[in-house]
Amino acid sequence: MADQIRPRLGNTAASILALGGFVNIFVAVFTLSNEAITLYFILQAVLVGILSIGVWFWVMYELLKKRDIPNYLRLFIVPLLVILNEEMAFGKEMRLRFDLRRKDRQDNITHTHRNFTPNAKWISRFPLLVFLAGFAMMFLGLIFQSDYLLISCFFAIFAGIVLMVAIPLIGTKYPRIIHTIHAFPWLEVQARLHDGANLDLQIEDEVNRFLITQRKRGSSGKTKIKTKTKYKIRTHFRVRLALPTDKYDLATVPASVRNREGLKMKSKRTERRDVIRLDARQKSKDIKAVPDFRQFLYWVADAYRKFEQKKASA
Repeated sequence: MADQIRPRLGNTAASILALGGFVNIFVAVFTLSNEAITLYFILQAVLVGILSIGVWFWVMYELLKKRDIPNYLRLFIVPLLVILNEEMAFGKEMRLRFDLRRKDRQDNITHTHRNFTPNAKWISRFPLLVFLAGFAMMFLGLIFQSDYLLISCFFAIFAGIVLMVAIPLIGTKYPRIIHTIHAFPWLEVQARLHDGANLDLQIEDEVNRFLITQRKRGSSGKTKIKTKTKYKIRTHFRVRLALPTDKYDLATVPASVRNREGLKMKSKRTERRDVIRLDARQKSKDIKAVPDFRQFLYWVADAYRKFEQKKASA
């Protein structure tokens, strides 16, 4: 539900804030040619109301964004816990750790690569400073009834807008790509099953985030700059299954084998337990995609098929 509401709230808030800005500029132009101060204050009150509604929508957008629960809790973790609850030994504890935070956070970046050299900070901030200076002159002109400040504010606001558009177009090579790699381990499970087997599971997402800014020329001849985000997700599964040697025999399998699906299986014999390790991965281009739970169960079942249960001695 939150996934559907958040974009609408964000678009509504942006539209309201933009409308409020145009109303404010209209008010300033109106006061240049009229002295209807009462009407001015009425319009300013309407503007404050519009901006307040925009801020409220924006706050709701941020709250829903932070409280959104990822889909893998419902579609992967909960079904896994239901199965483990049936397969675990009675009275045994299970160690569980899962992470429901955003995958592409700033604190889990392991590598960053750019195909360009970033501009100095003052260059990117200068148009905004000019733009804000124009609004400051407009308010001062309204307060002190200065025609000079009111006229100057429009030149400053116009110059700020021109600089915001011109700086990305001049001396900039496109496409500009910022590639960040995020390490996101989101599930760890340790459990003792009813047949005496120890199950250790670790799932980690390697998130490749590409922030791509392109300059395109439309059919009308206008140049547009568009920014989009693409993802490449590699979900790594690491499973360790250790079965007691007094109940199971490990079939003759190579010490290391990899099948066509990319599943890597390693086996190891010890005195008390025979161990099989599974390393597998799944790929996706959607950051909200959920790993294939049935495929995961198939991998674990395939590991179990490498063991043969011993017959009870008479």
